Amino acid sequence: MMKWFLILCLGWSCVALADSASTNRNNHSVKNIVMSQCASCHSADGNSQNSLWPNIAGLKQSYILKQLKDFKGGLRVNKDVERITKSLTFKNLTALSYFFSQQKFSSLTKPKKLSESSELVNLSLGEEIYTGKRIEYGIPACASCHGERGQGGLDRKRGYIYPRLARQYKQYSIKQLQLFRESKRSNDSPAMMRNISLLMDDEDIESVMAYVATFNSNLKSEILK
Repeated sequence: MMKWFLILCLGWSCVALADSASTNRNNHSVKNIVMSQCASCHSADGNSQNSLWPNIAGLKQSYILKQLKDFKGGLRVNKDVERITKSLTFKNLTALSYFFSQQKFSSLTKPKKLSESSELVNLSLGEEIYTGKRIEYGIPACASCHGERGQGGLDRKRGYIYPRLARQYKQYSIKQLQLFRESKRSNDSPAMMRNISLLMDDEDIESVMAYVATFNSNLKSEILK
């Protein structure tokens, strides 16, 4: 009896060691991909230091994974990201999305300050758009999907994932709205952002993103995981 017990214990130990070794290999592999393919734009922890590239630290894993799959499948266009995702397996993409979803988002690097005359900023207009006070123009409240403070949201019934806008670079967010408006980004099934952005001019877009940029910089990382 003791012999079989010892054999079972040794077997369990081997399984545990094998699982541990496999986990270590997977972690090492993911970190290699992050450092070789992702860090130059998004930084090693997903907190980008350049306003041209988004902060992806702490975003919901399913959202990150969808974007990676969309780049790989050509539903979202960026030649650099498309090239990288096409070189990776879906297992790699799943591991990457999990890795970045577990990183803590930090304070943004302050962008270069622009003069009053060089940017279309109207915080009052931005607040009206974000909170739904321009509904008479057909523009729904951004807060209804992205949260009162831009923390992001999830519609479980329809399976929609709304990304966190807080702690995102204003310049990047403006660019994405413009791409939606021009139908150069179209992975927003069922065309929700494309339809909304068509109702917004440049001042609307600049103003609402300037308003989002004022959100509490101490936003907690209790964002939907």
